[in-house]
Amino acid sequence: MKQWIKRTLLATGMATALVVSGSVIAQGMPHHGPQAGSGRMLERAEALKKDLNLSASQQALWDIAVEKTKTAMQGGRQLHKQTAENIKAQLASGNADLRALAAQMDTQRDAAREKQKDVRDAWLNLYDKLDTPQRAKVNAMLAQMMERRHKMHGR
Repeated sequence: MKQWIKRTLLATGMATALVVSGSVIAQGMPHHGPQAGSGRMLERAEALKKDLNLSASQQALWDIAVEKTKTAMQGGRQLHKQTAENIKAQLASGNADLRALAAQMDTQRDAAREKQKDVRDAWLNLYDKLDTPQRAKVNAMLAQMMERRHKMHGR
């Protein structure tokens, strides 16, 4: 179950990574702590933001995207905790309804996907408003982060 939540957080963060820094790619990997990814991702995003010299309207879109990202990640952590407690309780009963648990997880995954799309769309709305030099900086950062990921994971 923990892996499912991490994958959900990864997918949520991927939208951010596409626009901001790519660092969230490592965030959802199983060997990273659940808090490390969102904090690291937003730190790298802030570093990139300084280089982008955002206009006031771009800054407003940035703030919306960051808030949606934080909210989605916090919600994912809370959902993971609740789901884990529910699964433990069901399993401890000795008569877990695995079909019901699977259906619950499917429902949660679908809801998480909708939140992921909302986060992705917020970052893409910002990206749409970036000028050519700003987009080049984002793309360069993404290329660097993907290269690091490939080296780190031997791909």
